[in-house]
Amino acid sequence: MKRAFLILAVLACTTAAFAADAAKGTKAGGKALLFSASGFDAGNFGGQYAIGAKYYIAGGLALRPVLKFGYGSQTDKITPGAADSGNAGGGNVWHRTFDDTKSSSVNFGLDLGLEKSVLAKGSADVHVGGVAGFTLGSYSRDSAENYTLTNAGVPQAGTEKISWKQKRTTSAFNLAALLGAEWFVTDNISLGGEYQFGLSIGSTGKDETAYSDAIYNGATTTSTSYTITNPKVSTTAIGFSTVGLVLGIRF
Repeated sequence: MKRAFLILAVLACTTAAFAADAAKGTKAGGKALLFSASGFDAGNFGGQYAIGAKYYIAGGLALRPVLKFGYGSQTDKITPGAADSGNAGGGNVWHRTFDDTKSSSVNFGLDLGLEKSVLAKGSADVHVGGVAGFTLGSYSRDSAENYTLTNAGVPQAGTEKISWKQKRTTSAFNLAALLGAEWFVTDNISLGGEYQFGLSIGSTGKDETAYSDAIYNGATTTSTSYTITNPKVSTTAIGFSTVGLVLGIRF
């Protein structure tokens, strides 16, 4: 937030002569696209990477839908384990290696807010309001271990592969009251920030881990597989959050 305030201070000094009338920017029919200025500040609009819009249904009263989205993936390379003696007398030794562990997550959500201007003075506008929304997400993780057999350094026919695949879905609902301010740099550009105090309720839906074990003895393969249902988790959080610098483009 310190960087955001510093940027606002610099802009205030350099563009004060071009500042617009906030009362004009909050008239009925006014529209704007809202962008999280995450490049300037660590905060982001709506709690995730998001893009929003604002439409004034009456003077000083605006609807504010926000689309939230996110995607992440990770690949971990694991160093092969040390050889394990399987039959010291016969010279058999098992060697363990790992497939790359891959994980990914996707989430999507929508917020709908109502914003009411309570003070418009000069180029600044102070507003209050409320917002409600939801977020849906999914997570997956794949990992595997491979075992090969050698005898006196000579590869043998026996192999074994053990793998796990986890899949999880999540959902969350949020409800918050908000207090914010917006500064109209020009008739078409505004900068703002916001405090929110609210409630968030989250839970896991399907959360399963599929396990499989395939053993090859040189002639046939024996496979075992089953699915583990993991315990469901519910979370509830109440508190304040700060939305970082938000850029508004009006049209």
